[in-house]
Amino acid sequence: RSRADVHTKSASGESPVSTLSPYLRWGQLSCRQLYWSVRDIQTSKTLPREKLKTFSRRLFWRDLAYFHFQAFPRMQTEPIRAHYAQHPWEGERDPSLLRAWQRGRTGY
Repeated sequence: RSRADVHTKSASGESPVSTLSPYLRWGQLSCRQLYWSVRDIQTSKTLPREKLKTFSRRLFWRDLAYFHFQAFPRMQTEPIRAHYAQHPWEGERDPSLLRAWQRGRTGY
């Protein structure tokens, strides 16, 4: 995708999902390329700053998640901080709470 694609998608009011994940995942687009494309758009001031800020944050969070899984390989089954292992979780008693969280219906 080009810089124009990111611009058009964001400016059109379509879904906030960029659909760039597979291109990033398989290496057709590097995180650096995308970062600098966003910076170019920022410099040109063709999109609201807030939209670009949100997109940039999502990009950073994506890479932070990859870093965490690399640095903490047991993170999927154990907490990073050991003292959280003893913390009670209501989802163990009530599976509907987990399903609500998975569907984004927690009430917050």
